[in-house]
Amino acid sequence: MQPEEHETGKEKPLHQPRLTGVRTNLKKRGRPRRDALPDQIRQLRVQGLSFRAIARVTGLGYGTVRRVYLASEDASASAAD
Repeated sequence: MQPEEHETGKEKPLHQPRLTGVRTNLKKRGRPRRDALPDQIRQLRVQGLSFRAIARVTGLGYGTVRRVYLASEDASASAAD
């Protein structure tokens, strides 16, 4: 008798393969995302507000405000070229 065959003669896998890193259920997990509005952040920055002040006004984090602002500046600079 071969190792992969059982007494019934049917072949069965030795173990069930695991799908690691794959979400089988599509239920959203974690903290809900907040939309960062680049136009609003840019407008507040033009008015002279600091990143921290914009973060307080919008309810976003300092790092999020800074990242969105710098990304929008890069996008506008590359669009001007």
